[in-house]
Amino acid sequence: MQAKDSEPHAFLSLTSHLDLMASNRISYEFDWTGPSMTIKTGCSATMICLDAACKALAAGDCDAAIVGGTNMMLSPAFHCALGAQGVNSPDGRCRSFDADALGYGRAEAVSALVVKRLDDAIRDGNPIRAVIRSTVCNDDGRTPGITQPSSEAHEALIRAAYTAAGLSEDEYGQTGFFECHGTGTPVGDPIEVNAVARVFGKVGMIIGSVKSNVGHSESASGNTSIIKAILAMEHGIIPANVNFDTPNPKSRLSSSPSAASILLT
Repeated sequence: MQAKDSEPHAFLSLTSHLDLMASNRISYEFDWTGPSMTIKTGCSATMICLDAACKALAAGDCDAAIVGGTNMMLSPAFHCALGAQGVNSPDGRCRSFDADALGYGRAEAVSALVVKRLDDAIRDGNPIRAVIRSTVCNDDGRTPGITQPSSEAHEALIRAAYTAAGLSEDEYGQTGFFECHGTGTPVGDPIEVNAVARVFGKVGMIIGSVKSNVGHSESASGNTSIIKAILAMEHGIIPANVNFDTPNPKSRLSSSPSAASILLT
């Protein structure tokens, strides 16, 4: 919006509104000298930031990291672009995993996670809300369309995360809940669910997506999902998915006919 306005001073246009300056501006104001970067990978942005933060902590590049995510709807331009691509839900709601899912409802969010090495957090007496066992990332590669995910890549990523955490396939059953991306698109949801089913379908588990509750906050949505999972563990309650009535018939909810089904909260 500022780039289209001819009135602001040209100098401020370079140091204020460019998104590449956002993280550096925060580091400048607080005098932080560790790795500082703005990562734009769409809906996965804050998850990729978290992976980068954990790797920086492990490498000793910093002693603490803040993973921030922001999504603000300040003009109708991007909403119109999504509508033209058929991404928006007609009623503005996310119907995650549902047979009637036709797109997602957009949401705003501003969030931040503070991450430290566990030993340091214990030493400093910090309130520890959750422990991260491992982080990994990958790409879907060549799929039928650049916006269409790969079920095989999803499965490989899950298994890689467990391997990195030192957990064998025999220990997959210890995971009782999987927070999915689950935006409520007719193509993406089944691809993700089928990947989860191939990994956990033999033992059964509960899956969910916070987007049906609060909407899809796009570039900040990864943080939203992590915060939901942390709160669920703290309170011992998995929030129910709203707008869910009939499972998407394209979702294979178990890995074999006799397997326990994956349950949708």
